[in-house]
Amino acid sequence: MQRIINLFVLHCHTGLRHTDWTKVSLNSIESVKLYVRTQKTKKAVVIPVHPIIPEILNRYGPDLKIPTNQEANRVLKWIGEYALLKKITKENPEKWHQIRTHTVRRSFATNAYLSGIPMISIMQITGHRKTETFHRYIRVTKLENAEKLKDHPFFNS
Repeated sequence: MQRIINLFVLHCHTGLRHTDWTKVSLNSIESVKLYVRTQKTKKAVVIPVHPIIPEILNRYGPDLKIPTNQEANRVLKWIGEYALLKKITKENPEKWHQIRTHTVRRSFATNAYLSGIPMISIMQITGHRKTETFHRYIRVTKLENAEKLKDHPFFNS
């Protein structure tokens, strides 16, 4: 279970699909950048390396066993249910049903966008070609959007 949690955290910082999780290793990192050719599109992506990535990879070394998508989803759902039962979360109580391996891609894209990374840069990592598709992909509420924009010079001059 801890390995799946660590993989989930690791890929919240890469935005990769579950099918590409096996391609991430210390060998695929060069000059603080992660180089991966994605399975779905066969396109190469280059992702800046967050410090948590080598930390997690070093924890497991070459024995980083990637669980099947079904196994990972089952554990993630259990973790979500556990968080609900222990009242760790106060958000939508039914949200735990939706936690899947694909959640990492959406979380990566949404968190990167909210932190101010330009959309075009995020899209090069996630492989989105159309802005309209990307907009449907990220989950940003009106309140989150307002928070992101409140310090923008346009609203402060």
